[in-house]
Amino acid sequence: MILSCVVSSSPKRVCVNLTTSSAIEADPKYADAHVNLGFLLHSERGDVDGAEKCYRNAIEADPAHAKAHYNLGWLLYDVRKDMDGAEQCYCNAIE
Repeated sequence: MILSCVVSSSPKRVCVNLTTSSAIEADPKYADAHVNLGFLLHSERGDVDGAEKCYRNAIEADPAHAKAHYNLGWLLYDVRKDMDGAEQCYCNAIE
């Protein structure tokens, strides 16, 4: 699966192609790939369930991955309105 997104850089817009699925297939424990895919699913496709799954997979692969905890916390707070879950994620992110 190839995902595309537009990234703002100064006044220019740069198109970036990411092959996160390939990275995950090559190494299912590669937490950064799960986090990046989660971010793209949420921000570019509006797939909140898919994003949450990706963040949880990243945390399973690397329990100390601060960005995965932070992003999951933000999703739980902003979308799910799960304040307790978000707080726990934020606490995990700063440990």
